[in-house]
Amino acid sequence: MNSRVTHIGVMRSDAAVYDPRPPKPRKGKRGPKPWKGPRLPSPRDAVKKADQGRGGPWVWRTVKVRAYGVTRRLKALSYQALWPKVLGQRPILVVLVRDPLGKFKDAYLFTTDLAADPAWVIKVYSRRWSIEVAFKASKQVMNIQSPQHWCQQSIEKLSPWVWLMQSVVSLWYVSQGHKLPQARAARNRLGEWDTEWSLRHMRRVLYNVILEQTITINSAPKPTCLN
Repeated sequence: MNSRVTHIGVMRSDAAVYDPRPPKPRKGKRGPKPWKGPRLPSPRDAVKKADQGRGGPWVWRTVKVRAYGVTRRLKALSYQALWPKVLGQRPILVVLVRDPLGKFKDAYLFTTDLAADPAWVIKVYSRRWSIEVAFKASKQVMNIQSPQHWCQQSIEKLSPWVWLMQSVVSLWYVSQGHKLPQARAARNRLGEWDTEWSLRHMRRVLYNVILEQTITINSAPKPTCLN
């Protein structure tokens, strides 16, 4: 993992994590020096300790963060650790999150930025949703997986082109397309679970606009009879 890049992600609830502070080696003891301390509670166990009010580092604190388009008050618990199975000797900041309202399940997050504020970690991680939606649209709407590739260069060219087209279609609809009569007509046909801000809807409107501007009743000369 690149040490110059800050990573934020999700952890297993039973991840084996350790104290990043190794114990002092005893005098006269042979062998390699220890590089990690004793095992720490897994994210799931740390949450249980916080619920039991054990005190020490296992204490919930309230954070105010804007996540998924809404400003929320969440509970957060953070502590530094090593996750050898995934990140080797690189220390991480474990961030555990709970929604007091119970709308979301407990989240077990981590970041390689040891000085990060838990609220910032939660906010940045919540942005992944828009990325996942974009990838889903690439597969289901743009059929990014349909072409058969025979070389690495073909794959490297296709993905940027597809994502560029998604951006162009989205920008066109947000800036101009949603004002057109074709968009108004399409909105009237939306089902209960449909939204006009999906890429599938935007592409459908663009398709109808292109057809109407390309094929019109006045696009051909006077009819002629072939003898």
